[in-house]
Amino acid sequence: MNHVTLTKQVKTHDDQGNASKSTVTEKKENLSDIWNPAFNEFQFGDSPADVNSHLPNPFDSSKWEDLPQAHENKEDVVKYFWLPLSRFGDKITKFIPPNTTVNEQSYICFLFIHQKLYFISIRLFHDDTHQNYNDIVEAYANAVNTPIIETEHGKEFFYTDDSIIYVAHFHDDKSHILIEVLQKGHSKSDDNTFRQLSLDRERKLSPAQTFIPSQAHKYDIMISYSHRDKELSHRIYYRLLEDKFRVWMDVENMYGPIVERMAESIENSEFVLLLMSNAYKSSSYCQLEAEYAFKYQACLIPLVVKNDFTQTGWLGMLVGLRHHIDFTKTTFDDAYTQLCKELQHFRTQAIEKSQPLKSAE
Repeated sequence: MNHVTLTKQVKTHDDQGNASKSTVTEKKENLSDIWNPAFNEFQFGDSPADVNSHLPNPFDSSKWEDLPQAHENKEDVVKYFWLPLSRFGDKITKFIPPNTTVNEQSYICFLFIHQKLYFISIRLFHDDTHQNYNDIVEAYANAVNTPIIETEHGKEFFYTDDSIIYVAHFHDDKSHILIEVLQKGHSKSDDNTFRQLSLDRERKLSPAQTFIPSQAHKYDIMISYSHRDKELSHRIYYRLLEDKFRVWMDVENMYGPIVERMAESIENSEFVLLLMSNAYKSSSYCQLEAEYAFKYQACLIPLVVKNDFTQTGWLGMLVGLRHHIDFTKTTFDDAYTQLCKELQHFRTQAIEKSQPLKSAE
């Protein structure tokens, strides 16, 4: 039997609500307490009696013949029972993070096929107070380290492995969001939703989320910049860190053997970003850094960070005809997306070059 277990722990979200028609989780002293969905009490393959024994107020009967049938499933006999999340009382934190609220109509449903548990569905209903459940969805996604899919209605996700399909998606009428875990090898009445979510996941993930880091380097990226361009340079740096890139950057003025630290950072990075401006071009340290990266044959990616920059002199010669990304002629997000695509392009090329050639058969 497969445990319905989500293994990666996540931090709680501080999103309190005081709605009159809400189920509120127990308040925690420390908002950084670790939270993880507690599905581990339930196992795929459990009988209705097994699941019923773990409920806060067990049903009088969990006999197969007494359970209602889910007629929307046409392929086989599926039966179920459900109960409001509010029935779990203090134990509601098994299903939603502390200090979050849900509409009182929200519930959990357990579905069985051949008298065995194969599907769990949590339905969180919207109202004026609960217009979205983005924090809860994000916490569930973090539990298995899967990226969020941003939609016009709110956040969704799709995750699959060898044993489960695990998703959050909106109901067709957008009245509620569903967080669902399905045992692999079975189907549900709206499998098209799962297939679409899988496609949306691949289409909507940012290049940063699909980047495959090199195992041969300590850092993915080294940022070479002028401190006179600190504002935009730091914004790029912190955005890269937020997207889990391994980045080296001289955030403050370097102390000690400066040239040695420059060299080490370049030698331990797969990519070197040259943040070009006239201030960068006039800096002897920036010139030394860029020329060493060039001679070391690091993968250089030039970025324009000032709109008055002219590509002349030593920097114009070094950059040559390399494609550069201009952060001054578009929005930051658009330019950043271009940068991520460029990183992914070079990373994919490096992977392909590292593959051994197959001998002809």
